[in-house]
Amino acid sequence: MFRIIPYKTNRIIEYGIYMRNQEQEVEPAIFRIQGYITDMDLPPVNMDQRATNNNVTWMKQHFQITGLGTAAFSRAVLVIRAIQELVTREVNTGNIEDWQPSSYDTYPAIDFASPYFVRGSSAADMSFANSIDPEGTLAAKAVKHKVVRNPNVLEQFYEQGIKDMEGSRKTTYAEISPSRVRKGHLIDITMEFKMVLTYGQIWKVILVPKAMAVLKKTFDNAYVKWRIEDTKMKPTKHYQTIASKRKNMYAEEDDLAGESAGRYQKVSQGGHVREDPGQSMEGVSEH
Repeated sequence: MFRIIPYKTNRIIEYGIYMRNQEQEVEPAIFRIQGYITDMDLPPVNMDQRATNNNVTWMKQHFQITGLGTAAFSRAVLVIRAIQELVTREVNTGNIEDWQPSSYDTYPAIDFASPYFVRGSSAADMSFANSIDPEGTLAAKAVKHKVVRNPNVLEQFYEQGIKDMEGSRKTTYAEISPSRVRKGHLIDITMEFKMVLTYGQIWKVILVPKAMAVLKKTFDNAYVKWRIEDTKMKPTKHYQTIASKRKNMYAEEDDLAGESAGRYQKVSQGGHVREDPGQSMEGVSEH
């Protein structure tokens, strides 16, 4: 059960979806979705990009996933739309941009994007993970252009494995460099939902990627057949600006192929989203 909570400064510029964990603490609701990568521009950022990306506000990591027409992925799209309707009811003024999936060939797809920089205080954390900025390219740009590191840059990349332990099999997750992620990989994304007010005074739903886990590196037969039949397909891109907090997302006990990953809400399960009818949560601003 979810609560829609505004983030307040002098005025409301962001809404988030929150829920209580097992300790009854309020935290952002984390969702999962799986799909094949069809397009991507992921770290690491190297020196070659220093000259080609002079406008740092446009520097971002992005990727697109599709379910190749599977029912689960189609349901996920419907759930995202339902969550948009839920959050929209909290926004009383201003224009609202309707979220729509992009497409890859005839299949629905979902785009994720995270800018590397945001405007902010010079006292903010400027350091990027070594796997993201091994040559210090981004750090140098931050100083030169007087911007700061976006706290929502996707830095958690994992690869799922299976380990035999005393007659049983255990799912494990090893941290990997994003340079090992390839198009066609089947991945699991943990993400948050936000509705933010853009500089153009338009409210829009954004999908905030928190972590990525590679589940399968070999192409499924369906994907191979699809690529052989049409090698000219190009993805559409809808870049998005995001804002949220980072948190370690994967643990060894999480079995993303099964039902044991109770820490997350599966976006592809069901088509209904409802608000928490309970009482107000302590320590959280509400209106």
